Amino acid sequence: MNRLNKIFIFVIGAGIVISGYYWWQSGLKNKTINKDGQNNTVKKENIIKTSSHNSEGKSLHSFFNQKEDYLEAFASCDKMQRINFTSSPRVGIVSHHFLAKNSIACFFDNFPNKNKITTIILIGPDHFHSFGEKQSLFFTTKTKWSTPFGNLLPEDKIINNLLKNKLVMENNPVFQTEHSIYTEIPFIKKAFPQAKVVPLIVKNNFDYTTFQDFGRKILAPLIKKNSLIIVSSDFTHHSTNKEARQIDRKSLEALENLSIKTLPKITSDCRACLALMSGCLLKENGKDNNKHFKLFANQNSTDFGGEDKNVTSYIFGYY
Repeated sequence: MNRLNKIFIFVIGAGIVISGYYWWQSGLKNKTINKDGQNNTVKKENIIKTSSHNSEGKSLHSFFNQKEDYLEAFASCDKMQRINFTSSPRVGIVSHHFLAKNSIACFFDNFPNKNKITTIILIGPDHFHSFGEKQSLFFTTKTKWSTPFGNLLPEDKIINNLLKNKLVMENNPVFQTEHSIYTEIPFIKKAFPQAKVVPLIVKNNFDYTTFQDFGRKILAPLIKKNSLIIVSSDFTHHSTNKEARQIDRKSLEALENLSIKTLPKITSDCRACLALMSGCLLKENGKDNNKHFKLFANQNSTDFGGEDKNVTSYIFGYY
């Protein structure tokens, strides 16, 4: 074999190796891992660029999109004890751990007058530190959501008003992987068929006063009658069953007396979400406005077959 042939074979081989490497890398970039450790492949055609308006024909969707899962979950609600409300709740706190899908479904099903609800303000934490160095504190999207029960549309009027504030930024792609939001979407569409949604991903930040002020001064005035605020949050993480139940007792005490002072006593993946929620429950003068907490369920992953290690706990309740 002469020298020229050797060079030719080397170049061809190097090209194959390099092409294989880039193909492998592109495959990794298009995969994310959901909270339950499952591969969640993000198809290129579903990636939505940030824009000032909905992209025609584009939609977001939950990773958990099997209709049978939701129908079975809602069918289980006959076995759960219901809360009889003397007045309609304005706020709910719910898990985003799909393992607890039966309790999530029944939490939503327990709301009174579900067909009259027109707007859901859905608030969840930023699990993947997507904000980076950005000055904004909230991400939102005006993209519609495709669910097994039909499309859940955005409440554009409220979203557009929020986007006038420099703390709020439109970011569509981040909602593809944020399970605190997408886990709730099909449940919401099934339980509240007339509702539109205002999704908000909240930056992890310990300046709770800023979030509470934003809730009271900016978000609350935009919320009209027949609206609900839903905080999607899990509580104790990485503990045993016994530890989780002890820690949750302290969190429940703080939720029953919710304030800026009691927030640090809550073990949750989004205290900032709870601060934002508490601001919406305040009157214009800053005094408490009917912040009576009703517990629906306090469970953890061991109640759904999870191992008694690395436990995640759930608090479901209403204000």
